[in-house]
Amino acid sequence: LEDSSASAVIAQATAGLPFDGPCWTTSAACASGLTALNHGITMLQNDHADVMFVGGYDPISEFSYAGFDSLRLIARQPLQPFSSNREGMKIGEGYGLLVLERTGDIHERGGSILVHVAGWGESSDGHHLTQPHPEGQGAIAAIEAALESAGIQPDDIDLIAAHATATPNNDLAESIAYRGVFGDAISTKPIVGFKSRVGHTLGAAGAVELNLTATALSNGIIPTTAHTPEESREVPELNI
Repeated sequence: LEDSSASAVIAQATAGLPFDGPCWTTSAACASGLTALNHGITMLQNDHADVMFVGGYDPISEFSYAGFDSLRLIARQPLQPFSSNREGMKIGEGYGLLVLERTGDIHERGGSILVHVAGWGESSDGHHLTQPHPEGQGAIAAIEAALESAGIQPDDIDLIAAHATATPNNDLAESIAYRGVFGDAISTKPIVGFKSRVGHTLGAAGAVELNLTATALSNGIIPTTAHTPEESREVPELNI
């Protein structure tokens, strides 16, 4: 058991690598990968590190599957985010890693930038152990904090990578949050639910889907959401 703890896993993963510095694990459920990103950015901004490797991972686990299944959140059919026919989530497995550097340092060494992280935001509404606030208050707070951190307005957003778990409470609360932030303009914002193609990778989700988003942005493409035809959308104004 000692070798399977979060701190032991990261210690084994980084053993023998030719660099040193702060090394820790964040555990924030499916926000873990993005929480790691936020911590990495903070370390760079405060000059506590020059380069940060951040990410998230999660292996297939009978324990995790049984937990979600006991909540009746596992779909028997394909994962259908924001669909009136959705049944729930599909457990995935994976990991995502990113290398963070300050923009000036990259330019100085002649490196290339895949994407620029303009800002970030976090929240914790504490509404329920397994359910988001039904009016999307936590998501609204996080989105607005990210916009403020980046110094941009909702109109500046060109693509939304949604959490889109296809579970009843999340998708509805998320839809309400998007309308709360973007208003009627939400119908013009492309929304992609990557979990419709890769499943819910749990602790890896934020980092995995950030990598997919970064790849889409760098290639100038808008990814599609699978299994949610227009006629089945629970909230028709969402541009899925």
